[in-house]
Amino acid sequence: MKKVKKGTKGEAAAYLTRAEVLRKLQVSLADFRKLCILKGIYPRDPKKKRKGRDKTYYHRKDILFLSHEPLIDKLREQKVFQRKYKKALGRKQQSKAKDLVSRKPKYTLHHLVKERYPTLVDALRDLDDALSTVSVFAALPVRDDKEIPSECIRESTRLLNEFHALVARAGAMRRVFVSVKGYYLQAELLGQAVTWLLPHQFPQDTPPEVDFRVLMSFLEFYLTMLKAVNFKLCLEKGYTYPPTLVKRRAKAGVGFLAYHITMTADGKGNRQQQQQQQEEGEEEEEEGARGGGGGEGSQGKRIEGMGGRLDDLAEGDKEEGEEGQEDADEEGGPDGPAVDTKDFEDSTILQEIKEKEAAAAHVKKLFAQLVLFLNREVPLQPLALAVLSCGGRVGWQGEGSPFGEADPAITHQIVDRPPEALRLCAPEELLRCREVVQPQWVFDSLNSGVLLPIQPYKPGKTLPPHLSPFVDDVREGYVPKQRELLDAIIKERQRQSKLIDENEGDERRVVGEDDELEGEGSSGDEEEEEDEMTRQERLAKEVHFMSELDMEAKGTSYSARADTSAKAKKKPNKKPTTAANEADDDQQEKEQQQGSSRKRKATVDHEPEQEAQEADEEAEEAEEVDEVEVEVEEEEEEEEAPPKTKSKRELREEEERERAKALLSKKRRRLLHRIEYTEKSKQEAAAKLKAKRAAIDKANKRQDKNKQNSSRGKVRRDAI
Repeated sequence: MKKVKKGTKGEAAAYLTRAEVLRKLQVSLADFRKLCILKGIYPRDPKKKRKGRDKTYYHRKDILFLSHEPLIDKLREQKVFQRKYKKALGRKQQSKAKDLVSRKPKYTLHHLVKERYPTLVDALRDLDDALSTVSVFAALPVRDDKEIPSECIRESTRLLNEFHALVARAGAMRRVFVSVKGYYLQAELLGQAVTWLLPHQFPQDTPPEVDFRVLMSFLEFYLTMLKAVNFKLCLEKGYTYPPTLVKRRAKAGVGFLAYHITMTADGKGNRQQQQQQQEEGEEEEEEGARGGGGGEGSQGKRIEGMGGRLDDLAEGDKEEGEEGQEDADEEGGPDGPAVDTKDFEDSTILQEIKEKEAAAAHVKKLFAQLVLFLNREVPLQPLALAVLSCGGRVGWQGEGSPFGEADPAITHQIVDRPPEALRLCAPEELLRCREVVQPQWVFDSLNSGVLLPIQPYKPGKTLPPHLSPFVDDVREGYVPKQRELLDAIIKERQRQSKLIDENEGDERRVVGEDDELEGEGSSGDEEEEEDEMTRQERLAKEVHFMSELDMEAKGTSYSARADTSAKAKKKPNKKPTTAANEADDDQQEKEQQQGSSRKRKATVDHEPEQEAQEADEEAEEAEEVDEVEVEVEEEEEEEEAPPKTKSKRELREEEERERAKALLSKKRRRLLHRIEYTEKSKQEAAAKLKAKRAAIDKANKRQDKNKQNSSRGKVRRDAI
């Protein structure tokens, strides 16, 4: 038996060292490294290393796959060009050097992108590294000594701005996290999460320990890949490519805001129709090619007859196939029984998909009703990208802004300066008409999916912790207090939005019922009146609910609202003053005056003491009536007095108290509730005692006034 040589069979023979690969491919180390980067071939770590542990190994199949790459020939041609060009320059043959430059060999990487990423979804899965590398090179300066040409930086900036404009136009931004390295951004495109790092807008250094030649090989492939992704995304969404560049904004240096993306003239549906028409035309051409070989005369007639019989047979086979398919669907196909779609509709997977779609639709309209103006000290690119992708409008200080700083439609102004310097930013009259917040409010609202309260993000305040949306705190085992607070706010906002949606649904249902009743025309008057009453009641409930929401937004507590409603209920119900009642009162007064005048005429000859007594009685009655009227007016003024508006300090204290309550445990929350209840009961008891004392004081005052009036009457009688 022949002895097998070591390393020729088995696992050890499936791997080659880097020196063996270079010998086999006949390329230099730099070219081999570039080919591996472009083709996506990586070293392997075999179990048995026949040449030692200090060697780099590659799989034999990868090298075989690499040996058929046409780029190897192009790289060899470029080497020959470099040798000839240097020789011409050394001999000072300028005409020959120019001729060589005009015939310089060039290559493209489109076939590699198609080979590595057959579909757009495959490319989006590997887009993270490409976007991060392109964004880093877009921020680098031009360095000839580092072999960083200006064309690569210009192309990187253009493609990155196009991608940002596409994300903003499609509303695909989902998460933003600000760190020391830059802005970690995440967008959702075709169901794939794409995350990349956008550096801060500062001058970047080129460290000497970094080999930029290797990075340039990666960048060369990533630029081709990103260009293909941008084009495919525009084709998928129905946008024009390349997007139009607004020159006025491009000169201002506003990045992706200088690009304007519009829909195509035919749209997505028309492209599908064109593809169908093209497929149908190809089928017709194939049919024509098949039928074009027929002869003339009897052969043509025979072929026509055979074609008719074949058509009949085909129709019969089609009917039999349909019947067999129906039987297979009823009994169960070859792969198993028929799939019931109801089970999938009721499954948790479909519910999760629907919840994700609803959350994405909500985030797209998060800033839909807002108009934000960005000051020059805040980062323009990430903030504008976050706001535009959530449906908002953005303006900025500088050239190219769609609206100015004095626009009355602005709802929020983003600043990053102390409160003392806000006067330099804008006049106080403008700042009163809008909300002034710090940039973190935009990012935290986007990460939470709701509009967060503005008070903690006011200028000059210490900002709350900026939590990373890429970390699952429950899985990590530590949930920070800020996360608990944000979860409580999110739940409350979701509850409010659900209530609003339910009220809107009730309104639509009521309107639909009214339309049906009008269309039928056979319902009675009593049913219509009942429907109107129910609709009015629902509208009243909705108005009451919206007023409560406004009160909650302003910061008024539930107890204050309950006190105002109780006071409104305690008001005495005054009788309606109609014209008939007023006429009756006038007639009674006239009769009383006539009766008193008759009595006076009859008693002209009486003694003067009776006249004095009557005068005293009338005076006392008038005084008593005046006192009663004054007391009633005072009570009405006290009851109708509007509730005191709370100051900003009180509202701030209430917000801090509520925030502290949300962070308490259940036991401590119960204890706090008991303490508050006892304090409230004590305050109510003290208020009742106060009211009793006030009533006793009023009664004593009335007695004193009555005594004074009686003494005055006696004095008058004595005088008469």
